[in-house]
Parts: sequence; C-alpha cells; structure tokens
Amino acid sequence: MKRYKIDEFITDFFQKNMFQICIGALLLFSVLMRIYLAPQTISGDYNVTLLSWINEYKSLSFWGGLERTIGNYYVPYNIFLDIVARIPGEPWLWIAITSCAAEYIGAYYLYKLLMLAAGSNDSKTQKQAVIVSVSMLFLPVAIMNGALWKQCDAIYTAFILAGLYYYFSDRTRRALILLAIGFTFKLQIIFIIPFYIIMYFVKKNYSVVQFVWIPVMYVVAGIPCVMAQRGIRETYSVYLRQNSGYNEMTWLSNSLYRLGFTSYDVFGIPAIILAISIFAFALLYVFEHRDNVTNKKALMLAGWSILTCYLFLPAMHERYDYAGVIIMTAVTIMFNRKMIPAVIAINLCSMLVYNYYLFDFDIIDGVPFVVMSVVYLAAYFALSIDIINKLKCSE
Repeated sequence: MKRYKIDEFITDFFQKNMFQICIGALLLFSVLMRIYLAPQTISGDYNVTLLSWINEYKSLSFWGGLERTIGNYYVPYNIFLDIVARIPGEPWLWIAITSCAAEYIGAYYLYKLLMLAAGSNDSKTQKQAVIVSVSMLFLPVAIMNGALWKQCDAIYTAFILAGLYYYFSDRTRRALILLAIGFTFKLQIIFIIPFYIIMYFVKKNYSVVQFVWIPVMYVVAGIPCVMAQRGIRETYSVYLRQNSGYNEMTWLSNSLYRLGFTSYDVFGIPAIILAISIFAFALLYVFEHRDNVTNKKALMLAGWSILTCYLFLPAMHERYDYAGVIIMTAVTIMFNRKMIPAVIAINLCSMLVYNYYLFDFDIIDGVPFVVMSVVYLAAYFALSIDIINKLKCSE
C-alpha cells in the first residue's frame, strides 16, 4: 500500500517522541478516569458527613463557620470546606479536584524520590522512574480515594512524599516543615514519624529540635479559629477528640485485630505497646546494620513504617494504608521486583475493602475480612523479611 509523506512524518515523529507521547497519553487517561468518577457521589462519607458539614458552613458567615466546631478535621481542611461552601459549583467538584491535584503532586515527588534512591540520572533510570510514578496514579486505591470516595488522603501523602524527597536531598529542615504542615491536614501523617526517628539515630543528619516544627505549625494553623472566637481548647483538641471517638480495634482495616482481637477495652493499649515494640526492635536492627542503609533501603523502611502503623495500631480505618501502599508498591516495582507478588496482594486486599465500603461488595459472607487480613499480613511479613535480609548486605 502506498504511503504518503504525511505517513512518514507521523511515524517518524512518533518514533522520535514515543516515550513522551505514551506518558502524556497515560497522564491524560488518568485524568479522564478521575473526571468520570468524580461526579459519582456514592460515598457515605461524602453524603452523610462532608455534605452536611458544607451545608452547615453555607448557613453561616465565613467567620461564623470557623467559630463553630463543624466536623472532625483540623483547621486547614475546615477552612477549605468553608470556602467550598461559598464558591460556585457542586462541592464534590472542588473536593475531588483538590484531592486529585494532590495525587499528581505526589506522583511528581515520587518520581524525584525514585531518582534520588536510584543514585543515577541516566536516561534509562529516568524513564523507569517516570513509568513507575505515573503507574501509581492507576492503583485502585489512588483512583478511588479522591475522585470516587472524596477523601483527602492524597493531600497528606503528598506532604509525606515531598518531605521524604527533601530529607533524602539533605534539606532536613524543609522536610520536617512539610511534615509539620501535613500534620495540620491529617493526624495519620504520624505514621511516617517512626521512620524519621530511626533515621535520626542511624544517619544522624538532623537535630531533634527540628521536630518542634510540628507543634509550631499546629498552633499557627489553629490561629484563624482562635481569631474567630472558637476558643483555644476547642480549637486545639481536635485530634484528641478524634482519638477518643474511635473505640473499635479496627474500622474496616485489614489489620491483625481482625483475627479475633475485637475488644478495644481489652486490647487497645496492648496494641499500641505492640506497635511501639515493633519499632523499637526495628530501630535496634537497623542501627546494628546502619552502614548498609542506602537510600533505596531507607525508602523501603519509610513505606514499611506506614504499613506497620496501619496493621498494628488500634482503631485504624480502611484507608490509612494509602501512603504506605503507594510508597511500597513504587519502590518494589522500581528496585525489588521479586517482591511484586507481595505488593499485588496488598493492593488487592486494599481494593477489596474499598469496594466493600463503596459498593457493599463481599467475597464470601462472614469470612472475607479474616481472609484478607491473613493475606495482607503474610504479604507484610514477606516484605519485612526481605528488608531484614537486604539490611544484612552492603549493596
């Protein structure tokens, strides 16, 4: 068949720019998926809680809304919802746009993190890091969390990823400031703190004084509500009230406590002690092998820190492994492909829990959570053993 000059131009252009075109197409497809899902308001968290809070803000003045304790978020997200209540458009639109924008910011910093961990700037490494980072936008938890569920886990995750990037870039003050800002959006950012504590002793590359940024940012973020006369105690006790309201060992999470440890009164405190003990053992082991800790292994430890909190702390919601799933999946695909089956298992378990909440999907009546918890724990222990073995080696 005869080919024309236009055909040669198209094929030559594609051949020269194939990578950029394909990545651009994948980014476009990821956006289109979110555009399609965003109008779907099937989430109870949106319809029952977020929407009712926004309607309450709408019935008040801007400062009147900040004066009242509406919902259980801290001040920055309260201000965001107060603004959403007053601008044109459906509330779901602005909530989804904000969370999805955070997903792409997180993907950008994830790319930069992977490049730092790789320790190479060659073209092949850059392409691999781009592919892995973009592919994280297609993980089920990433697609459903912000666009479909209207949750904001991507926001604090973006702060985690940006903070880790600056930490590995030896700009530790900026890393801790970003960690502190993220803390004002979501308490769950503390899941990454065990990693920073371990690195404090192992790498000795920042001062414990820099943790002061966390309370400083927390106090500063609350000032608008104090100015609105909400009251100091009422403003700054949000996270304490959050914790006091969660008196179940697990809230749909695939944790250890699905295996019969259901009484919060009995197991709540021991669970916290268990989690702290695991990190104490981790600190001892990593410190003993501190000369073998590379950026790759440290990044694995960051993801492991979040997953450990999710699995062993009490009162965990189903979404709280979000940042850990993304970090561990990315670092596994990029640097540790033999463990891909483990991260696939974790992603599947998280996806099934999302579907259970959003669509009332059940696998086998009565047993799915136990099965998923066992599978999730098995995958977690496989990843943990792999990290232990890697820390024994100098490479």
